[in-house]
Amino acid sequence: MSTTVIIIFAIAILIVAFLAYRAFSAKQEEERKRKRREARDHRQEADAGAGRARELGRESERHQREAQRHKELSDEHGRKAEQHAHEAAKAEGGKKRAGQAAGRHDERAAELEDKI
Repeated sequence: MSTTVIIIFAIAILIVAFLAYRAFSAKQEEERKRKRREARDHRQEADAGAGRARELGRESERHQREAQRHKELSDEHGRKAEQHAHEAAKAEGGKKRAGQAAGRHDERAAELEDKI
């Protein structure tokens, strides 16, 4: 009888061990599935983030090109403003000289008219 009890006890231990192993394996499989889902979700977020980074990179490049274009226009306008200022100064000098010459001619005309 004791041999039968030992065999039954051993079989019961094997059954409990097998059931525990199955529960442990099922728990591990669920954990692997959860980690796969998390990894997939993170991969989707990474892909979305990479797409957003590419989009922002293109937008940044566009803004940089526009900034460069505006800088070039600003530089050109600065050069033209300097040229116009130089031309205005020359014209102002010419105006002053022409006015002085007109004054001299007016004086000379007046002198000549007085002599008539």
